[in-house]
Amino acid sequence: MTEAADIVQTDRALDAPFVRELIKIWRAQDVHGAWDGKSDLDLLEPYILDKEKRRALPIVDDPDPDTV
Repeated sequence: MTEAADIVQTDRALDAPFVRELIKIWRAQDVHGAWDGKSDLDLLEPYILDKEKRRALPIVDDPDPDTV
């Protein structure tokens, strides 16, 4: 898949009603304004695993609690 196709697919995923509401809730809970400068993709990035990130996860060892 090309980079342009990745961007189009990501834009469609961000338009999903569930994702829009999730981002609204996160931003509403940000009472100190720490996420004001972050884009929606920046907020979702820690929760998205692509093939490379998934391969980097340890199989035998205990995974990081943030990853789980």
